[in-house]
Amino acid sequence: MTIFTRMFPSLTLATLVGLTALLVPAHAFADDEVPAKESGMFGESLALVDIVGMTASGTRRGSGDVDYTRKAGLAEFRFGGFFDEDYFKTLIGLELQVALGYQASNSYGAAPPPALMPAPGAPAATETYVDPTSGFYMRGDVAFTYGLVRWHHVLPGRVVMGAGGGFEAGPRLRGGEGGQGYALLFGRLQLWPSDSLGLHLTAATTVGTYRLEALGSISSFMFGARARFISPARDDLTQETQLEALAGYLF
Repeated sequence: MTIFTRMFPSLTLATLVGLTALLVPAHAFADDEVPAKESGMFGESLALVDIVGMTASGTRRGSGDVDYTRKAGLAEFRFGGFFDEDYFKTLIGLELQVALGYQASNSYGAAPPPALMPAPGAPAATETYVDPTSGFYMRGDVAFTYGLVRWHHVLPGRVVMGAGGGFEAGPRLRGGEGGQGYALLFGRLQLWPSDSLGLHLTAATTVGTYRLEALGSISSFMFGARARFISPARDDLTQETQLEALAGYLF
């Protein structure tokens, strides 16, 4: 199955959502004034470098289900910002994210089917083995962003929507083809309790993959966590949960 075949269903969905995003501003509302300081993170412009530690656990399904775990380390780079404001005071921008890192081998713990019946009273045979497929990992996302709603009273904030696509390549991907493309949709709620504090909650989806991200910013420092859920696909029945801790710096 080609990358473009994989991307077609998600691109169709992204097109529909993208059209919706263009129509929503006609009904969106915004205060006469924007938040006093839309900065601290994902403000009018964005340049973020962060380090990510990841642990994954999953189940490889097939003739017999096998559980596994894996660890990885990544460096992420995010760039972008809002470059225009339309008639309805909707911010329009672009966001790019690139992740580079290394994924360790899968570690399995399973009880293989015994070739011979164990002797009476002997413990069941078990085996822990390591998948040799470790290696470098890369992911790139690009999305148009829309600051649909902004407010400055009580607790300044805004709601942002994004639509785009991406590509990832690594030693272990669904279908085992070494790389795949996907469409990307996300929504983000941002709140600024003060000029130096920010809270940023993001939910994103690709085909068969869901991401939840909670980040906090204090001045130029960022920290937070992300969860990624990979559901079984037609050509690969593996399901996986990835948990990530992030820390970085805003420029």
